[in-house]
Amino acid sequence: MKIEYDIAISFAGEQRPIAKRINDVLKENGISTFYDEDKIVELWGKNLAEHLPTIYSETARFVLLILSEEYLNKVWTKVERRAAISRMIRSSNEYVLIYKVGDVCMENAPGLSRDTAYISDSLKNPEEVALLIMKKLGLSYSLEELKSVIPDIANKRLLVESNEKQFQDGFVPYITLRNEVYQHCRGVDLKIIEKILYDFLNSQVNRGLYEYYGGAVSGYRIPNKS
Repeated sequence: MKIEYDIAISFAGEQRPIAKRINDVLKENGISTFYDEDKIVELWGKNLAEHLPTIYSETARFVLLILSEEYLNKVWTKVERRAAISRMIRSSNEYVLIYKVGDVCMENAPGLSRDTAYISDSLKNPEEVALLIMKKLGLSYSLEELKSVIPDIANKRLLVESNEKQFQDGFVPYITLRNEVYQHCRGVDLKIIEKILYDFLNSQVNRGLYEYYGGAVSGYRIPNKS
């Protein structure tokens, strides 16, 4: 079984705006998703009766099932739901994450236990659901949180170095800063970390708050103002 997606989203057309918003937030945060509108070319010409069950039972870490009255009455959502449930039965861990929309009853959803924990739209909006999915996937922070967390980690590390002088001339190697941030930001894509860290460091250099050394091992330090 090859995992291609962090999460596959199953929904009825009536809930597309909800599904799209969740998908957009997840993608902005580096989460790989299966969302039908993003896969038009990939799906074009395929036998969906064969392909979709594979997607929803084998290729994702989780399935987000947006449960509604409309969802229970659609042909393709039945295909997706049955595939997800078959994987759920085989798995020892949770697999189907239910976001209940409207007044639909869990008892009316074949294959889903009424004892299964779910999240309701009366408690969480789509953006909040996306953030919860990220936590479920093991991500420590959202993209917006990273934009403040990463600079804070880097600045504290450079402040420590300005006092302790562990590195030559007080320049902390970029790779050291990156690795410390990566260890703190569990589960976050390294490319996202590098982009935020690089932009922050260079903005500080441009403002004269940091100095940059571009030798064989590039590094940064807080200037000595004394």
